[in-house]
Amino acid sequence: CERYCDENENVYLVVQFLAMACNIFRNEILESLKKHCNPDFIYQRADEKINAKEGLETVSAWIGKAGKEVLTITENEIKIKVDIVNGQKTGYFLDQKFNRREIQRFCHGKKVLDTFTHTGAFGLNAYKAGAREVTSVDISQEAVDMVNENIRMNNAGDKMTAVCADVFELLKDYENKGEKFDVIILDPPAFTKSAKTIEKAYGGYKEINLRAMRLLVPGGILITCSCSHFFDTDTFYDMIMHAAKDSHRRVQIFEKRGAGPDHPVLMGYPTSEYLKCAVTRVL
Repeated sequence: CERYCDENENVYLVVQFLAMACNIFRNEILESLKKHCNPDFIYQRADEKINAKEGLETVSAWIGKAGKEVLTITENEIKIKVDIVNGQKTGYFLDQKFNRREIQRFCHGKKVLDTFTHTGAFGLNAYKAGAREVTSVDISQEAVDMVNENIRMNNAGDKMTAVCADVFELLKDYENKGEKFDVIILDPPAFTKSAKTIEKAYGGYKEINLRAMRLLVPGGILITCSCSHFFDTDTFYDMIMHAAKDSHRRVQIFEKRGAGPDHPVLMGYPTSEYLKCAVTRVL
């Protein structure tokens, strides 16, 4: 469940029931959410593949009265359009809110590359911090269209550009051209959603990190993330170490971060520490 407030201060809840064990208590959960969150609107999202495995309905619909499908929210004093009906997951990734704010201290006067950008939120935080140039990249044209709208709303067009491209190919292209950046943000989708594909995912994570390290100026900042709970913390930092080795770079970790306090880690349940965000310096 994610909670959003639009520009008119209407409260929206976007909910997903992804397991039969949870869906059994659907009515009780919804009543509790209504009681404690007092939402104006509730929208239920379905994940067709997961719901099919669990034997659940795959219907996405408003619960009660209908609201707006696309909201304008404010995060870290930045305006963001969020598509709660057609956007990824519940429309936006609130778990990265504080990590997006954290990167601001590294971006003033810097040339920033924001990859797998989705809504452009990391890039807009870099712009807000005073970056001299921001490039935000996503493979989805629909996402890039939304980023361009968010750039317009925040009057960021003088320094921020959205690019529709495959990040893997673009990093190769930048390397071949000798392009350099002061700050690079890697916030990819989960490369593995199964324990069987961890080895393949390791290779994908390692490739983008290795190439990003090569694109940074000496002492440049790499903010690198993984949101897959199968790709655990030890594996994630092992990947960064081997990416550094193969790129012939030395990497210092300034900070090991995760999801915000509204996504707490449950002791004894290591997969709840799904989000990893490393703030590093590449030498």
